Amino acid sequence: MRVISHERGWQIYWDGEAWRYLDTDEAANGMRRCRRCGCLPDEHGHDACVGTVPGARSVCCGHGVAKPILIMESAPTSRYLEDVSDDRISLQV
Repeated sequence: MRVISHERGWQIYWDGEAWRYLDTDEAANGMRRCRRCGCLPDEHGHDACVGTVPGARSVCCGHGVAKPILIMESAPTSRYLEDVSDDRISLQV
């Protein structure tokens, strides 16, 4: 049985020792471009199309496989984000 997940929109699997990209079998190192926007993570490891969101516990653009989401430190609930026409994320909080 394979454990499969996603990293920046790309399918990855656990080979028993490390996470690997399903399409190339390369080790998943967190530096592949986002499948949705084509950007590399920023210098802090954040989704480049979202950037740093002050007060956020977690933000994800969805990478084309899930809805973009925002979880704030001050609120335990998730909020979905909406796409805007220029294909960047608009924080609707």
